[in-house]
Amino acid sequence: VEALARHHRPTIHITGRTSIPSGDEPWLQLDEPGLDAFRADFFLAERRRDTSVDMAELRRRWDQVKRQHELFHNLRRLEALGARVHYHVCDVTDRAAIDALAATIMRHHGRIDAVLHGAMIERSKRIPQKTPELVRRTVATKVVAARHLMRVSAGAGLKLFVNFGSGAARFGNHGQCDYAAAGDLLTKLTAVFNRHLCPDARCVTIDWPAWKSAGWVARNPDIERMMRQNPAATFIELDEGVRWLFGEMVYGDREEIVVASQTMVDALSAGLASGPAMLAADSAE
Repeated sequence: VEALARHHRPTIHITGRTSIPSGDEPWLQLDEPGLDAFRADFFLAERRRDTSVDMAELRRRWDQVKRQHELFHNLRRLEALGARVHYHVCDVTDRAAIDALAATIMRHHGRIDAVLHGAMIERSKRIPQKTPELVRRTVATKVVAARHLMRVSAGAGLKLFVNFGSGAARFGNHGQCDYAAAGDLLTKLTAVFNRHLCPDARCVTIDWPAWKSAGWVARNPDIERMMRQNPAATFIELDEGVRWLFGEMVYGDREEIVVASQTMVDALSAGLASGPAMLAADSAE
């Protein structure tokens, strides 16, 4: 999104589950190292304010602070690059919420030029540990959300619809049967949308590996450490991912592309007999 803001200065409507901080919070003035150092003081202050709070709740509140800090500075950075940014707290699986958002956009702008769908929920667990609700939420956040976005954008002048997919949809991954299935269904849904409902738009699902300094893995250091212990795990650099995205937006003609490194391909080829390898990519080819 930063690359789009830098080169095109668009009007961007961003959705998310995190609420925007008021702007008066003192921790908003901290940089990343300063925020990490503030963690212990935050825990102490919260325990003084609420003596009954347990460690799990403290971690949940701290995660909220980190998400709000990241959101606040991301939005400020986009505005500094010249983009006109509007942020909406919105559940993309909620039809009424998406209808209301689309109505707002159409009322102010008269069209929707592009949709970039990157919402996701992923909890790696073995099948006996996956609850029906977790599976439902995992699939809905990818697929139901896409259906809502397609429905409201199809007749709104749409030129581009991009899904941020995952290599897991093509190769599988340990503990991700629901996430992989959601990614595969998303790809097929987008192909049908493109062929039958919006043939003049560029519609594509890009099955990425893990991004090195952005996205879900970057926000979950425990997952990143686990992946780095796997010799098959590689990551895609941010600037390379941007090149792939822009290339597909401007020059691509396929409904799905899979971005994979030679390291990943070799590992998968060698490990077919023993099951899928952990996926990611640092020098995608």
